[in-house]
Amino acid sequence: MGGYHYNCAIIGAGASGLFTAAKILSQRPGISIALIDSNPRCGKKLMLTGSGRCNFTNSNLDLAKYNTDDPAKLGRSFQKFGYSDAIDFFENVLGVLTTNKGDLYYPATLRAGTVVDALRFYIEEHGCQMITEAKVKEIKKSSVGFDIHLDDGSIISSDKAVVATGGITYPKTGSEGDAKYLLTGFMSYKDFTEFKCSLVPLFSDDQSLKALAGIRIPATVTLDDGKGEILSSGELQITKEGGLSGICIFDLSGRAVRAIDSGIEPLVRINFCNAEPGECCLMAAVRAKMFPDRSLSAAFSGIIQRTVLDYVLKKTGYKCNMPAKDLFYNDLVRIADALTAFPVKITDYGKPGDAQVSQGGVNLASLDDNMMIPKTPGLYVVGEAVNVDGICGGYNLQWAWTSAALCAEGIIGAL
Repeated sequence: MGGYHYNCAIIGAGASGLFTAAKILSQRPGISIALIDSNPRCGKKLMLTGSGRCNFTNSNLDLAKYNTDDPAKLGRSFQKFGYSDAIDFFENVLGVLTTNKGDLYYPATLRAGTVVDALRFYIEEHGCQMITEAKVKEIKKSSVGFDIHLDDGSIISSDKAVVATGGITYPKTGSEGDAKYLLTGFMSYKDFTEFKCSLVPLFSDDQSLKALAGIRIPATVTLDDGKGEILSSGELQITKEGGLSGICIFDLSGRAVRAIDSGIEPLVRINFCNAEPGECCLMAAVRAKMFPDRSLSAAFSGIIQRTVLDYVLKKTGYKCNMPAKDLFYNDLVRIADALTAFPVKITDYGKPGDAQVSQGGVNLASLDDNMMIPKTPGLYVVGEAVNVDGICGGYNLQWAWTSAALCAEGIIGAL
């Protein structure tokens, strides 16, 4: 290992690292590549993607739903290698049959393992050297390129080096924010945005939310962080700790994290009915008239899950056993407002082990169009190690493929 020189060394065998190797080898099979990872097998984090189903891209990517320091460059990147290019590569190079559910694309097997295996088989068949259970301690510039120093004392020499170490999420898979210290000697602190969690559960200090633990319900959620409001829809989950989780929460959690870390406690308003207040009020009024002798809990049980209904009624100051006929119009309006804009003050967020994606990393603006550090020719950064993160729905894996493809293009052109 230590005595062999490679054309390219890739640090991190996750989504972006694997794809970088595959893309290089698909165009230049003779290039020698070492793929280094601290795990016994590659793709450990990728195996968890999409609850193991691997939603690998989205045919309707909205740039506004990404968080980055350079939106213009991100847009240009997707123009060069977008969702259709990713689908084409998986189907026609890696042999993975794909399927879609609306805009969301998956392997036809609905197994993340299919994607990992396809990438692994391809690069191994094309001569990529897999170096597993190896922790990179340092990258040094050498007279011929780079020396990659491992924790066992060995050194891997290469012409080009790619940092694909991910962010800080799922640290048990090896993502521990290594990019920051590995690149310290090559970049200024101004080139780096601190890693934070994104796509993560949010928490309130309102302990009463634990009464809803285990609830899963379609909802529309609004986040107000003092700088404006953003809206998200999808399944809402209440955790046993009384936290808010699910796609609708994850998609706005990155902004909530930034607000909390800046000293602001954002407000989440939950629309449990996915309806306008007036529509909800009308639904309640109709049922109060239909079932005047029923309790509020029973009369409105056809509108919303009863556990949620009872909780909201109590928090709004109504007794669940109150007869529906005793309600006045103002009461109906008040209940409808609570069901469609239930307020939850957010005071904390989950830890890296709870998050699906990181925000932060090497600033996109500090890299060239092929993901190379301009001041250090031959040194590249891809994937989650770059300051680009998006919402759920294939956004983050598409960035992994795009950044990897642009990196591969740069390496191929330079060798």
